[in-house]
Amino acid sequence: MQPSNDHMEHIERTTQGMMKACEDASGMARDHMDAAMKAAAVVNKGLEEIARNASSLIQESMTRGIDASKNMMSAKSIPEAMNSHSEFLKDCFDQWISGAGKISEVAARTAQDAMGPIAENTNNAINKIAQKAKAA
Repeated sequence: MQPSNDHMEHIERTTQGMMKACEDASGMARDHMDAAMKAAAVVNKGLEEIARNASSLIQESMTRGIDASKNMMSAKSIPEAMNSHSEFLKDCFDQWISGAGKISEVAARTAQDAMGPIAENTNNAINKIAQKAKAA
């Protein structure tokens, strides 16, 4: 028994629909990978900036520590040395708070910027799905 033309057309339409759905899914997966790669590049750049800031903060702290040690060693009295030490601690604390604030700003900006490509891709995918649902 031979299948009817209607049956063959139905099989062909179904096959074409399945092929189109696979192409669409493949396109969405490719778009998602592109967005993920863009986000990863942003995160990588942000981490490099954070590492530079942290390295600079550590180097500056070491320099300040050496200078403070020299000042304390050249003090003419214990109260003068204690005063120098207190100034160093206050300065060190202020420096670390400032440095940590800069690092936090970079981290927050990086997280926000990295979400941009992901959010854009998600919105595009939702819009495509909604348009296909309307057309169906």
